[in-house]
Amino acid sequence: MLDDDVSLLPHDALVRAFRSLPVSQREVLFWTEIEGLSPAELGELLDIASPAVSSLVLQARQGLREAYFALFDDVVIDLRDGSH
Repeated sequence: MLDDDVSLLPHDALVRAFRSLPVSQREVLFWTEIEGLSPAELGELLDIASPAVSSLVLQARQGLREAYFALFDDVVIDLRDGSH
C-alpha cells in the first residue's frame, strides 16, 4: 500500500491543507473565494478595515499554498530520468 503522502489526490491534499489553516484564515478564504465577498463587504461583516481584510486574504492564500506543498515535501521527482 502506498504511503499517505504519495497517494494523495490533489483534491484530498487541498482539503487537508485547508483544514490545517488557522480558523481565521479558513474563514477569510471561505468568505472571499467561495462566497465571493469583496474585501470591503467582508470588512463590514467582520467590522475591520478593507485593507486589513486584503492583508488577511493574502496571508491565508500564502498559508494554504505552503500547507499544500508541505504535504508533498517527501515526494521527489527526478526529471532527468523520469523516475518518481
